[in-house]
Amino acid sequence: MAKPQIFNRNMKRLAYLDNAISVGYSLELNSLWTATFTLPADDPKNQYCAPLNYVEIFDGDERIDLFVIIGEDLERGDGATRFYNCEHVLATLLSDILFQYHQYGGYGIKTADVLNYILGKQTRQNWRLGACDFARYFEYNWENSTLLAALFAVPECFEGEYVWSWDTTVYPWTISLTAPTEELKSEIRYAKNMTSIKKTIDATAIANRVYALGYGEGVNQLTIKAVNNGLPYVEDAISIEAYGLRSTVLVDTRYEREENLKAYAEQVLAELKDPYVSYEIGAIDLHRLTGDHFSRFRPGEVVRVVDTADGVNLRTRIVRVEKQDTEGDPGSVTVTIANKTQDIAGSMNNGRNSKPGYLKTRRISIWILTRRETSSHLAPIRETLPPRGRGRRQNTASKRAFSTETERVTTVGNRRLHARPSLALSTAHSRRRELSAI
Repeated sequence: MAKPQIFNRNMKRLAYLDNAISVGYSLELNSLWTATFTLPADDPKNQYCAPLNYVEIFDGDERIDLFVIIGEDLERGDGATRFYNCEHVLATLLSDILFQYHQYGGYGIKTADVLNYILGKQTRQNWRLGACDFARYFEYNWENSTLLAALFAVPECFEGEYVWSWDTTVYPWTISLTAPTEELKSEIRYAKNMTSIKKTIDATAIANRVYALGYGEGVNQLTIKAVNNGLPYVEDAISIEAYGLRSTVLVDTRYEREENLKAYAEQVLAELKDPYVSYEIGAIDLHRLTGDHFSRFRPGEVVRVVDTADGVNLRTRIVRVEKQDTEGDPGSVTVTIANKTQDIAGSMNNGRNSKPGYLKTRRISIWILTRRETSSHLAPIRETLPPRGRGRRQNTASKRAFSTETERVTTVGNRRLHARPSLALSTAHSRRRELSAI
């Protein structure tokens, strides 16, 4: 069984923590992982567990990943112990910033180019780009943003799912942005490896009629009436029948085209018409105990959950994996799955409390009454690709002129209202307009 290992900031191994106990971790999809471990207070190797030193965490003989020590608690009872809190080494990207205003992206500049631009601002090149499955042409703007905030904001304006992954077994470490696979990787089944299941339903954020407002103000503000049979809203009849009418107002002044605003409103409606449902599942880690690879759980992978006693048969993506004690209780693991990210429902509650009657959705969706918040999953519109033709240049002198409207994503500072506290991600907004022939 492998023990945690301590490294200094130059990746020189300092010690093996032979007496470490209560080694635990929390791995969350597209978020900053955390870990904990404990040492006796009189263990001489405490001297190596200095703040910002690195620690390699294992679950049995399987390496979980490399973390940074960020805090220590001393507790004295029957015996004195020191508790250490850690964050994934991805947190090193919080140490550098894009000072003042930066703009990058647009015509001919792909997603990988944008990611390399951000990573190129490291004062110490700990990270380099690995795989990037996306080739998008958004223009990004950052202002006083940490590199981690800027990096995580890049895919938040994509329509589909994405997964951040990394490899810290080589140096410089590599970070990749990939499309998730739908391959079934694991199973949790009652009477096999399920110990408990807790279902949570949160209906506070339900909205089944969405009024949409775009660019402008007052009586001149853009609506969707012209492209929606004279109605200023979109609604879901099945949800209304099930839960009653629940209306909200979507105000997003980035939109200047009725078609795009309507498509955006329909996408928001699809996310809000049903309650947020999550399952927190207690499971036996058979992978750790028996080597069963179909019982290995990792965030972002697809799991099948079967509980015939309660009529549960789900196939969905893992959101979070937690283990409290890899040595004292190695077979106990908690797996969380959900029908949508917690940020959707959670941010809706925040929005309701702060601005009654108005809508705010998910970390990568809309901040309705401000243009300084995170934005993504917008209307399915074309990006600012160069027009077809020789040299793919924009011909502004001919009748084949193209609109000057562009798509932009702006990150300002390091605030993110519903991010995990450890991430300190930025707020952002996306200025997305359709390139169209005149």
